Amino acid sequence: MSLAEIESWITDAVRLIYRTRIQGEEWHDMREVVRFRETDTRFGGRRRWFACPRCGKACRVLFGGGRFLCRSCHGLQYQSQHESAWSRATSRAQKLRMRLHGSANLLEPFPPRPKHMHHRTYRRLQALDSWLMGVSTVGLAEFVQRLRARIGTGSV
Repeated sequence: MSLAEIESWITDAVRLIYRTRIQGEEWHDMREVVRFRETDTRFGGRRRWFACPRCGKACRVLFGGGRFLCRSCHGLQYQSQHESAWSRATSRAQKLRMRLHGSANLLEPFPPRPKHMHHRTYRRLQALDSWLMGVSTVGLAEFVQRLRARIGTGSV
């Protein structure tokens, strides 16, 4: 576990002072300077980013775990990077239904339109749900077919 304390804000960097340890080992005091990078925004102005201490890449979040580094330097991945296309479609459909205050259960009907939602927006979300359900169903059917072939029961 890493606990960070921001010592002071400087115009182009922040100094992190924290303690870290690997399980079963002694605590190590760490002092690290993390630089900022700035980029132009689309309609004027500037946006400030952390610069990863290892690779220098601009990022919004630095992840702890010994040192504070960007997602790619820590080898972290998003959950969706481990999912198949049909599984991602299923997850998106569930999130969409929950956004409309419905159930994540895809066997239940599509939730009714929320009181203050535009009809056009609701129809667009219904169409998206229908498309996601199609992708999910086709992908699931192909997965079941491959699974049956693998275990030797043949296809239906």
